[in-house]
This record gives sequence, C-alpha cells and structure tokens, in this order.
Amino acid sequence: MIKQIKFLTVASLLFATQILSAQTGSGGSSCPSGTFCNPFTTITSFSGFVNALLDIAIAVGTPIIALVIIYSGFLFVTAQGNEEKLRTAKRALLWSIIGAAVLLGSKVIASAIDATISAL
Repeated sequence: MIKQIKFLTVASLLFATQILSAQTGSGGSSCPSGTFCNPFTTITSFSGFVNALLDIAIAVGTPIIALVIIYSGFLFVTAQGNEEKLRTAKRALLWSIIGAAVLLGSKVIASAIDATISAL
C-alpha cells in the first residue's frame, strides 16, 4: 500500500504541470493576451461540459495509464518465477488495461448517450 501511495505521489508530481497549466489568452479568444482564461466559457450545453471534462480526464489519465502498464511490466520482471508475484503482476496488468478501456471508452459512451438524447 505504501509503494502504491509513493508511486501515485511521484506520478502526480511528474504530471502536475500538465494538470495545473492554465490557458492564456490568444489571438482568437475574447480574453486579452497575457491573462488567464476560463476554458469552459465556450461551453453552452451539458453535453459540451461532459465532453470537456472527459477531454481533461483523458489528457491526465493517459500518461498515468502508461506509467501503470510500465510498472506492471516491472512487476513481471521482478517476479522471477515466483507464482505469487506473477499473480500480482498479472492482476496489475489486467486492471490497468481495464482502466484504460474504461477511460478511453468513456468518450464513446458519452457520445452515444448524447446522440440518443439529441434524437429524442
């Protein structure tokens, strides 16, 4: 448990710049150049809000998924034939792939729900 907490802490610190970066005004926006803009000002519907949140979740989650898959590969290498460690490594890889599928599939599911609601 302590190793997982340390891993998540290091991963969050590595990606803190991506998570905490703010958009600055550019030529085409309504914000003056050099100021911080709210990225959600262009959102006019609930589905747009959900899509924006999913875009952020995918941008943050994709590097974390890559690190977890690399970590599970490290678990395979360090298992050295030990059945219990191999089981742990297989479980880690399985759950990281399931998490990746859920994260990347969430955009597809949200689009399908939005299309269904729009058709009603």
